[in-house]
Amino acid sequence: MFLRHSHRDSIQNVQEMANLGLTNQGKEIAQIFGKNLPFNKSIRIFHSAIKRCKETAECILEGFLNIGGKGKIIGPFKPLFQVDGDREYIVDQIFNNPDKQLINRWGAAHFPPEKIEPLHIFSKNTAEQIFKMAKEDPTNHIDIYVTHDLQIMAFRYSWFGLDPCDYWVSFIGGFIISKNGNTTRVFNNGKLHEIKPPYWWGNL
Repeated sequence: MFLRHSHRDSIQNVQEMANLGLTNQGKEIAQIFGKNLPFNKSIRIFHSAIKRCKETAECILEGFLNIGGKGKIIGPFKPLFQVDGDREYIVDQIFNNPDKQLINRWGAAHFPPEKIEPLHIFSKNTAEQIFKMAKEDPTNHIDIYVTHDLQIMAFRYSWFGLDPCDYWVSFIGGFIISKNGNTTRVFNNGKLHEIKPPYWWGNL
C-alpha cells in the first residue's frame, strides 16, 4: 500500500518543505485510516524521513492498535523521500513545473541524468528493494509505504502506465498492489485493475 501523507498546511516556500508536519486534522484522519484497516493481518509501515510522513505513519499505527491490530513502524525508506541527483535542481523543477507535466517530463528523460536520476531507474530500483523486503519476511502482513505525491505519481506511471494527468493524488490517497505469480492487481482511484506491469517485474 502506497500512501501520500495526511493533511498539512500549504507550503509557501522551499525552506518549509522538509519541516512541515501534519495539522491536527491530518493526525485525526490518519488515525481513522488506521482504524479502518483489516486487522486479520499485521502491518509494517515504512515512511519518508520527512516529518509529516513520520507523523502519518505513527497515527496510522496508533489507530490500528486501538482496534486490536498488530503492527510496527520499520522506519525511513530512502526512495520514499529522496531521488538521487542535484537536490537544488530537483526542488527547482518541483516548484517550477506544473504538477502533472513534471512526471511526464521526468519519464520522457527531459532532465539531465546527472541532475535527476532517470525515472525508469529510480522506479525499478525501488520495486526491487520493496519485493526483496517482502520476501525476507513472508508472514501474513500488509506493507504500507507513506510518502509524497511526487513518488506516488511516479510509481503509478512508471510501474503501471497510469497517466498522471488523470488526477493528482490527494492527502492519504494512493494505491494498493497485490502481486500473485504473474498476476498483478492494482486498486487505484476507487477501481480494481488487473494490469500488465513492466517486463522486468516478473523477475522480482
